[in-house]
Amino acid sequence: ARLHGFDPKAAPPNADLAAKIAANVPQDMVAQRRCQNPHMLELVVSNLHQEMPQRTDYRANASKWTLWVALRGFANEHTATFIEKVVYELHPTFKQRFVTVHPPFFSLCRCGWTAFTVRCHIHWNAMLGMPPMQVDHKLVFEPHGNQTTNLAEIDPVAMQTVGLDVVQRIPNSAPQQEPAIGLHPRAFGALALDVPQREAASNSRAKLPSKCTPQWLPPGDCHSFEVVVGNHHKCLSEEAVGDLLHEWTMYVMLPEFQKSKWRMIECVVYNLHPLCSPATYTKRSPKLELTSLSRESFSITCNIHWNPALGLQPTAVVHDLVFAEGGGHTSTTVGVSTRRLQFFA
Repeated sequence: ARLHGFDPKAAPPNADLAAKIAANVPQDMVAQRRCQNPHMLELVVSNLHQEMPQRTDYRANASKWTLWVALRGFANEHTATFIEKVVYELHPTFKQRFVTVHPPFFSLCRCGWTAFTVRCHIHWNAMLGMPPMQVDHKLVFEPHGNQTTNLAEIDPVAMQTVGLDVVQRIPNSAPQQEPAIGLHPRAFGALALDVPQREAASNSRAKLPSKCTPQWLPPGDCHSFEVVVGNHHKCLSEEAVGDLLHEWTMYVMLPEFQKSKWRMIECVVYNLHPLCSPATYTKRSPKLELTSLSRESFSITCNIHWNPALGLQPTAVVHDLVFAEGGGHTSTTVGVSTRRLQFFA
């Protein structure tokens, strides 16, 4: 029989009855139903922008932008559990059009005159059995940049197989879940951006998507810190040398421990192109920079040798030289015991 005047949506819930039903449902059935529901992840591609100082050099670019990828609700070290790498497809006018980046930020810093759409090829953890995802992100040259979001459906069985189901999301009640918060200055260093200055008439801080805020003190005995390898660039005039040469300087940054860098790093071994003479340079602390000249860009393998007190094996980072205003950078993360790290804090 039909109940006249009854609206199930407006009926008050019976909390006691719902609790009794939940208590009598077998837990294995609850777990089975939970596993059968697909997991949806929200992928967020973001960019920030900074104006470059005005120059009379016609080769100079006017804007510097940084692009990165994150998963909403997950810390950066957990994003790397899902995503293996990201390949950015830039505008055809870029000499290096396809750029591959790695965890934890999957970041890319470049300079240019005009904004364009970057095609992002997201390569997932192979154990997930998912094909690469393609996301088109439009660069926006404004102070707060731009965001592009996309949903990815992940098989819960595959997540359990590789142990990804144990990754914990940031609680919804945590302040990081706000749409945008003030970013820690160290994160700007990791993303190759300058810390914005606070305007005199405003008390607000620069805003950035919270999911890109690094987790600087993860729980447990292991602490992951950022290592940034990059290059500065200077184009020598043709009149000075008779041909167009590029002067570049390689550097290593530890955004979280920049003041302790010279104690944490013993030396850096730079392996250049085989045609370079010499092809290998060793730089010891505190002067870890390497300056040289070349006509073409190439890849440099940087082997970072740590202080023995850290108990770390050498870290190898491959960086592609970027001949543009502001240069470029490549980042990675290194895990170390917090007990060993306390001597360098």
